[in-house]
Amino acid sequence: MKMSLRISVPLIVATSLIFACSAKADYKGGLTVVVDGLQNQKGLLCIKLFSGSQGFPNGNEKAVKQECVKITEAPMKLSYGNLSAGSYAIAVFHDQNAIAN
Repeated sequence: MKMSLRISVPLIVATSLIFACSAKADYKGGLTVVVDGLQNQKGLLCIKLFSGSQGFPNGNEKAVKQECVKITEAPMKLSYGNLSAGSYAIAVFHDQNAIAN
């Protein structure tokens, strides 16, 4: 099962959003995050994926996956595979200065 999430970011530099989904406990699947509405295509798009609310949004050590990618298109589409079933929280940050902090 492939799940998709579309995020529209208002005209601000940073935003954090939560998305939760549930499925069968023994299921491994994927999640696609689509980020639209960025102010511009400068800098990086940083995403942290958490398997629940613990550590969200700033606890780097609790993130299941985290990455910063160069913004190359609008909307940006990022896919994550081999995820266990459960609830996930996603933090999204538009780093216009490309400093990845």
